[in-house]
Amino acid sequence: MCSIRALFLAAGLMLTAVHASAPGCDGRSAECESRCNEMDGCKGEIEACLEHCALDRKRCRAEASTPLYRRITLAEAKHDYQVHAALFLDARPFAAYSSGTIMRALHLPPNRVKRMKKWLPADKNAPLLIFGEENASKAPLKLAARLYKVGYRNLLLLSGGWRAWHRRKLPSMGAPRKCRCPEGPYRPVTQPVTVAGVTLYPGREEGTVDARWIAPLIRRKRLPEGMVLVDVRPASVYRKAHIPGAINLPYDEETQRIDTAKLPADKALIFYCKHGLISSDAYTSLPDDWAQRVYYINADLKCQGKRCWIEP
Repeated sequence: MCSIRALFLAAGLMLTAVHASAPGCDGRSAECESRCNEMDGCKGEIEACLEHCALDRKRCRAEASTPLYRRITLAEAKHDYQVHAALFLDARPFAAYSSGTIMRALHLPPNRVKRMKKWLPADKNAPLLIFGEENASKAPLKLAARLYKVGYRNLLLLSGGWRAWHRRKLPSMGAPRKCRCPEGPYRPVTQPVTVAGVTLYPGREEGTVDARWIAPLIRRKRLPEGMVLVDVRPASVYRKAHIPGAINLPYDEETQRIDTAKLPADKALIFYCKHGLISSDAYTSLPDDWAQRVYYINADLKCQGKRCWIEP
């Protein structure tokens, strides 16, 4: 006589495999039932196995019928903002986020959920209010799906998105405004530092180089001797277009590492990417001894043909 405990264990292992391969609840249940009927066991044990499959199908259907998110009106979103009732998440690309977003919103594009989980609430029932450019945007839907996959169950989507919020002139940050720059040549406001024998001007944020100082040097090909630009984008992107003279050392977003063994050891290194986000991650992933000799550009990369430059 075979053991019921062993039979259930086998059924559980089957269900684990089916979860990963079956297309839907019914398909998963059918495969489970088929394997139960193929097992060499007593009638009561097989019936118990089939009952286990039925319970799994019921649980699967309940999960499938649960909506991923709930759409809310602008008035509801305004109330949640005023009483701090939800964490606002901007699913748009970084360029759109930096040009203007809802006050206190966290930038979280769909492909960065895994890397930014530490910034999200530990409580999986905490309200997360997601928005994109407008209702037709796909990014908020993708973000909601990925957040649901990692366990968040109180997902809200703002009807009308950022455009509706901005039209009503509700609290915003990062919106473009008229520059009040002093006339004449640009003068860095930070004190110069010397890195590997090269004098450069840091930016206001830790680890950054002053983008307005280095941009014209890049365009005129007048970088100080001993300074090397490192393009941390994927090799396929680098081959299409990059800053002349820059070397390519991609940052691995999966392992969150960059191969320091391939970095020049006696140079001042400047990381750059499309918008500064990946180069920031590459910089923060460095060991302390490397971080002292590396800076990154927190600005946009513009390209024409195969040639690129920095746009502060």
